[in-house]
Amino acid sequence: MTMGERKSTFTRHEAAIIRTLLVELRDAGSQGEQKRIRDKLRAMGFYISEFSASKKGFTEAAFIKLVEDGTVTVLTSPNT
Repeated sequence: MTMGERKSTFTRHEAAIIRTLLVELRDAGSQGEQKRIRDKLRAMGFYISEFSASKKGFTEAAFIKLVEDGTVTVLTSPNT
């Protein structure tokens, strides 16, 4: 899987996938599974390290906070 260009604007569909992947990441058992999920996030252009330096793990709630404070934009067009 190739890595995507880093970005902070996502469609509603992309944001929903990111949220789902973040939940899966928190529940992932093995490091291999975590890496696979992080690779999927990066392929979408979402790099956790761009938004958090914490080693505690990045959560769906943290993503929602980024959207609420405007750090991440979710397009609201009806076509997204």
